[in-house]
Amino acid sequence: MPKHPQSIGTPPSVFVRLQQGTTWTDERSFTHSFTIGRAPDCDVVITDPAVSRLHAEIRWQDGVWQLVDAGSRNGTYLDGVKVHEARLPASCHVMLGQGHALLQITVDRPAESLQEGSDRTALYQEQESVTRLMERLEHQGEIAGAGPQTRRYREAVARIAQRRSRRHYITLGIVGVLLIIVAGLALYQSQKISVQDQKIETLRKTAEDIFYAMKRVELQVAQLEEIIARNAQAKELQDILIKQQEIKNLQSKYERFIKELGLYANMSEQDRAVFRVARLFGECEAAMPKDFLAEVHKYIHKWKSTERLQAGMRRALASGYTGTISNAMFTNNLPPNFFYVALQESGFDPKAVGPKTRMGYAKGMWQFVPETAKEFGLKPGPLQHEPSFDPEDDRFNAKMATEAAAKYIKRIYLTDAQASGLLVIASYNWGQGNVIKMIRQLPKNPQERNFWQLLKKFRIPQETYDYVFYIISAAVIGENPQLFGFNFPPPFPNAKTL
Repeated sequence: MPKHPQSIGTPPSVFVRLQQGTTWTDERSFTHSFTIGRAPDCDVVITDPAVSRLHAEIRWQDGVWQLVDAGSRNGTYLDGVKVHEARLPASCHVMLGQGHALLQITVDRPAESLQEGSDRTALYQEQESVTRLMERLEHQGEIAGAGPQTRRYREAVARIAQRRSRRHYITLGIVGVLLIIVAGLALYQSQKISVQDQKIETLRKTAEDIFYAMKRVELQVAQLEEIIARNAQAKELQDILIKQQEIKNLQSKYERFIKELGLYANMSEQDRAVFRVARLFGECEAAMPKDFLAEVHKYIHKWKSTERLQAGMRRALASGYTGTISNAMFTNNLPPNFFYVALQESGFDPKAVGPKTRMGYAKGMWQFVPETAKEFGLKPGPLQHEPSFDPEDDRFNAKMATEAAAKYIKRIYLTDAQASGLLVIASYNWGQGNVIKMIRQLPKNPQERNFWQLLKKFRIPQETYDYVFYIISAAVIGENPQLFGFNFPPPFPNAKTL
């Protein structure tokens, strides 16, 4: 790895120690610029995954030692402050990423000599002040003939100096012991917290990797099932059985990591419901944004301010739509929670007619426009260009429209959404608009193309944002309506709980 050119002059030594667990490595010294990172060719190699391959450089430049961040992913912190380039003080701590690898760095003397040196300096300063006082008195004595009073002053000062010196050493000893105890406790706690944070972050990242590996296999299975449905190929059937076993193994590993992370420990039942629904929609709990819980609860509160959810659920339950929709989703290997898309689209009204769009009137419980309806086997009626109910329009047939909706959702799930249920919902809302263009800019794999990544990298239209969060929050309420203050039975009472 190339080194930065040295500045003119002989640099003082830099001493470096690395924290590993609860201990520090032996001290290393450098008299030239050196690099720190995860790459094997760095001068100080740190294997922590949070450390970049070339994370930082200690550089001798313009007669001083400089700490320079090398464009690291997680940042470089000098005594707790994030820096890009800063002069090294005589003694400091450098952290590579917050809560991650910690270095103790001293300039010109080893770290262990610093405390002793500072104590000696304080003692020397006090003794020096006493000596100066004695010298002044002696000078006064010379001027005044050094009479008996001056001698008495001189003797008194000497006794004071002696007593103060003894007291100073005793005080220093006591303070030193206390400092060692306090520093030891602080270091133990900081290292304990740092190690715990590193462990949690490693567990979280591993759980996320396992989850999306599982999603990739699920996506492959779904695609193989599509092939079998068309061609009845025995080879693909065998591949499915193998991959289904792989999914079970990954799922078991993921559950173990989630348990070790303690993700559900000390969590309210309401928050558990949010996590469970995100998981059912194919999103990873371990990768969930910090503000996601609060946002879902905000939309739950919005549902409480209207009768729309209560009225829609009463209609669905009375008409048997819970069974119709869940069966259609099950047939297409989709979670039953896509049931709530129909709630948001029409309030489960099979005769609903939406406003006119550039693609015509959206009609029926699933609000198909004529073009998409025909693509999925629904025949628009003669009144398709009118904002009115038409008994000859298949879109108003709840069973037929539900089967078509399940097929449409599955196609989005297998292609643009990459097995992300929340991306399916966003696409269903505005599949031909800007949202689908944003989704297609994300890499085509479940770990990098999911709802969390969409929110991180794009500002989606408010209409689509509201649409997705109303559906998520309705699904959360449906897990246990009474828990959230609603008076209707859960549509899927036999669903497994976490």
